[in-house]
Amino acid sequence: MAAPELGTNYDESKLVFLVDSTWQGIDQIDSEITELQPSRINDATSAILYGDVFYKTFTSSDSENEPMAFAIITARDIKTDSIYEEYSRLNGAYKLKVSASCYDFEVSYVGYNTVKVTNVCLQEGELLGFTTKMGVGNSVNEYYVDEGKLVRTDSNTK
Repeated sequence: MAAPELGTNYDESKLVFLVDSTWQGIDQIDSEITELQPSRINDATSAILYGDVFYKTFTSSDSENEPMAFAIITARDIKTDSIYEEYSRLNGAYKLKVSASCYDFEVSYVGYNTVKVTNVCLQEGELLGFTTKMGVGNSVNEYYVDEGKLVRTDSNTK
């Protein structure tokens, strides 16, 4: 059985649309975290970051959610500089078990804006869920958590 030729597994209609949209001056779609869900678990030795990653397209509305598989979810321990990484599954879901500490949290995918949340502090036994919508582009959309609410800090709010 011969291997398939490179480039045969893409949707040509979407490729043409992306090129046409860029010509019309649309070169980027904003990314955002749309939901923050704190909770508790019984395991008092660790904490869990979990959630779903979706992607936005030039044709999707804010209510459409297309799962993004293989997005990279990274948590960097601010105190120890330890890195925890996970990939989103085919349905866009992820679960990252970490030690109780403070983290800089990031969701990224090639060709999409990076979403960062700084100084996310997790207590022992805490679960914290982020729902993230990734937009096309190469910017960084930054947030921090203040009294259980997300606050956006970057100036790119298209």
